[in-house]
Parts: sequence; C-alpha cells; structure tokens
Amino acid sequence: MRRITIYFLEFDDENVEHIGRASPEEIEQITGNDYVTARNPRCSENRILMIGHTDGGRTLTVVLEATRDDVVWRPITAWDSTGAERALLATN
Repeated sequence: MRRITIYFLEFDDENVEHIGRASPEEIEQITGNDYVTARNPRCSENRILMIGHTDGGRTLTVVLEATRDDVVWRPITAWDSTGAERALLATN
C-alpha cells in the first residue's frame, strides 16, 4: 500500500451529484484526519482509493481520479467502508 498525500480536492456540480451518500465536506474532512490510499483494483491507474475517518467518526472509502495537477484529486464516488477497507485503515 502506498501513501499519497491529498492536498486539494476538486468538486463541481457533476461529481457532487455522483458522489453518493457522502457530502463534499465529509470527504474533505478525511484529508485532515488519518487516512490511507490504495490502488483501485476496479479501475485504471489514474484512480485510487482513499479510506479514512470523517470528523463525525464515519469511515468512508472515496474513489479519487488524478487531475493534470499532481496535488489535486477529483472525487468520483464514495461509500461507507467495508470491513476489509476498515482493516486497511487499521493496519496503518
């Protein structure tokens, strides 16, 4: 597992609508808390998973897509983390 530091998240109407059951605010909170990043096994190389906790204690898994700027990532979708995803976070 590799650790990628997420500096900025890019939101617009399209991805906010598609994110799912998480708000942009919750996703941004993860970057200020403990989180891990992992290769997204279901997608291309320009997408990763970010797994972490919101300020409210919710554990989310967020699919992030690379942008042209190395420090900016675009959230694609998010969900409540599975047990296996929580285990990845706990081992870090």
